[in-house]
Order: sequence, then structure tokens, then C-alpha cells
Amino acid sequence: MPFALDAIRKLGERGHEVYACDSYKAAPGSHTKYLAGHFTTASATGDPEEFVSDVVTFAGENGIEVVIPMFEEIFYLAAQHERVSEVTRLYAPPFRTLAQVHDKGTFQELCDKLGIRTPQTIVAHTHEELVEAIVKFPQFFGRAAFSRGGVGLLTNTRPLAGHLKPEDCHPTEQNPWLIQEFVEGRCTAPTAASTAARWRRTCPTAPRASGSTRPGSSSSPLIPQTRCRRSRSSPQSSTGTGRCRWTSSTRGTG
Repeated sequence: MPFALDAIRKLGERGHEVYACDSYKAAPGSHTKYLAGHFTTASATGDPEEFVSDVVTFAGENGIEVVIPMFEEIFYLAAQHERVSEVTRLYAPPFRTLAQVHDKGTFQELCDKLGIRTPQTIVAHTHEELVEAIVKFPQFFGRAAFSRGGVGLLTNTRPLAGHLKPEDCHPTEQNPWLIQEFVEGRCTAPTAASTAARWRRTCPTAPRASGSTRPGSSSSPLIPQTRCRRSRSSPQSSTGTGRCRWTSSTRGTG
């Protein structure tokens, strides 16, 4: 994944010692000049137990202090958070938290509970509910609760209008679709990280409408890691600006 390679470069440019891993030997991030080394793991999706063992073993043998997942491999590592944490620090929340925000339906419920403003939202569990939902908004935007990468988008506005038709969408109880009112505004992709309970946002978010409508409730794999090993001679730094050795996985497919 490009963002994994970008993270490796930024860490290297700041003087950190970076290691990368991936299940794919030719992953671009494993062959950048900013790496101190790299290794190949088992496939996270094909053999998750062996994958976690590979990461734990490498971290222990090399004194890696922080492992920073870059994609869905985070789920496999978080599922064994305690095991990984015996050897190194895993920069990831518990699996239960990840699952809650990975499912766009339960994530919307969380936003509602916290009072975070979002576009008006309807969660459709059947094709009939989806059809009923899209006629409620002059402009709408819809996608499956479990989706990513900007694909499989249902909308009647902007360049992607009509790219996907309602009859091509198949909501289910296990994977419902969220239909949201399209809100005009500047399109941004905010990125944030929490360090010592302080939130840092890299760019502003676009204006949003409030409120959500939900006809029912919904139920609720790994990228290259970035593991960090801090140099023995450098002081601890809660912001990560000290001289560290990081290991970062690179491609994003298990």
C-alpha cells in the first residue's frame, strides 16, 4: 500500500531505524533505502496463527519496541493483543474496539451515542429497505457496512453517479448498507492519531448534517506492520520524536 511506504519514508527521514515485513517478498515497502531490514511472514489471511508467531518472533529477536500495523492485518494482531504485548508494544486498540469501528453500521451507532454530527443515515438490511432509503434523499451516498477502498459506491451525484445501480446492491443482516444524505462541502480525508489522550488531526473535516434514522440494528485482515525499536541511548519520548527503530510492514495484503 502506498501509505505504508510513505510512513516508512517519513519515519526514516526523522532518524528512526525502520524494519518492514510483509507476506509478499516483492512488496515495495520492503525495498526502500529507509529500511534497516525486512523479513517475510506467513499470510495473515491464509495462516493467521503462523503470521502472529512470525511477528512475535521477529520482534523478540530484534528488540522491536513498537509494532505499527498499516492495514487490515491489524485485526489478526489485535485478536492476540496479549500475546503480542508480552514481547512488544502493539500500536492498536483491543479487537473489540476495532470491530466496532470497522463495521460502518456500529460505527454510525457510536457516532450517534457520542453526539458526533454525521449526515442523516438509514441502515438497510434488505434490498427493499435500500430502495425505500434512497428515495428519501434528493442526493444520496451509499455503501456496504463492510467495505473499503472507495469501491462499490451507490450514489446519484457527482462523478460516480450511476456507477452502481440499486439492483446491484444486496444488503443482508450480516452486511447491511448505509444510505446517507449527500452533504455539499469540501471533500477531505482526515487522519488522526491519539497520543497520551491528545488528538492530533492532520486536516479539517467537511461540514456535515446531523441526525440519523435507523430501521434496525446491525451486527458486527493486515497490512504491513511498522514495528519500532528505540535506540538504547535515546531517552523515552511519548511523541515518538526520539531516535527509534521502527519496523513497518509494507504492502497491505495478507
